[in-house]
Amino acid sequence: MKKLLSVLAFSVVILTCQAKELSLNLKAGQVYQQELNNQMDIQLRIEGNDMLIHGNFDIVVEYLVKSADSDDYEMQMSLKNVRANISGDQFNLSLDTAASENNPFNAILKLVVNKPIVYTMSKTGKILDIPDLSGLNLDLNLSGDTTLTKLLEESMNSNSGGLMPSVYPDKEVNVGDSWTVSSKMPNSENKMVNTYTWKSSKRGKNIIEMNTDDFDLDFKVPIKSEQEITLRVQMKGNSGGEFQLDKKTGWVEASESHFDAECKVTLAPNAQMPDGAEFPLSIHIISKASEFK
Repeated sequence: MKKLLSVLAFSVVILTCQAKELSLNLKAGQVYQQELNNQMDIQLRIEGNDMLIHGNFDIVVEYLVKSADSDDYEMQMSLKNVRANISGDQFNLSLDTAASENNPFNAILKLVVNKPIVYTMSKTGKILDIPDLSGLNLDLNLSGDTTLTKLLEESMNSNSGGLMPSVYPDKEVNVGDSWTVSSKMPNSENKMVNTYTWKSSKRGKNIIEMNTDDFDLDFKVPIKSEQEITLRVQMKGNSGGEFQLDKKTGWVEASESHFDAECKVTLAPNAQMPDGAEFPLSIHIISKASEFK
């Protein structure tokens, strides 16, 4: 009996020692650059006609650890370059903030490139303070009450990875354990629940797998132009992916994820469209992130 108790006690000690805190361990002054690639396909139906839109987006993002203490980090994020190609049956649009050609779309993008956003982040990647976007508002000539600003702020504070993936658990875990992270959709009360599983730990990497519960969302997006126009979005779908974390720093060095959804978008009646409009669309997005070299 004593031998059995000793074995059980030893096993508990071993398991306890194996449990680890998966979190960020960053130092002030560190700079990380990531290259994000998004491949997007949207199947849209308008007045009985199908339209396929394909988008390819390459974005270079720089993260600077301005300060670090025992509980959180002061971070600075800035877009360094944006390249995009969007094409449909009858159009093709290319954008590159590093290019010299002058077109209205490049001019708009250049307003947000190299405009740092400073925010406070916990060691589990959660945004603690709302970033100050007032400078961005002035650059874009938007009023302080603009809906766009509110959407940006909510997105960045939704714990959904608006600034970086929030994949970390709030407890110690072992390889094989799972945990959930909820994120609030901007401008709505809808939440998405991501389940993360620690798949492996080897060769200096921790591999985390993500699966999102099948979601059924219904939210509204007000858009301000000369008047306020409201879009209602009803969306059903799922997503999943894999993240590679550096063992020492906890930083997400690489990731790949997918997002698939069927949507119905309803445009409320307005001065331009007294009867409003409704159209279905399908969305398929593949997102990849890697260290920028």
